[in-house]
Amino acid sequence: AISALDPKTEKKIIQNLRHLDPTAILILATHRLSSLKDFDRILVMEKGQIVRSGTFDEIKRDHALFERLIQDEQESLKKDEPWN
Repeated sequence: AISALDPKTEKKIIQNLRHLDPTAILILATHRLSSLKDFDRILVMEKGQIVRSGTFDEIKRDHALFERLIQDEQESLKKDEPWN
């Protein structure tokens, strides 16, 4: 589970996995939405059902809950920055 890692380390691990085999399918289940920006396809689930599929920008634009969760995550990250 990479959920215990900081965002920078998580990103490096994902980049390394992609570098090992660029043709491989990489599946990531996460609540850290910022991790999804570089994925080709994202599936949004609510109550066990897929409710939206698309790129990060498509879903952010078209799915109100996803947009709100992204904003909440960004605000939380700002609060956790050591220089604030």
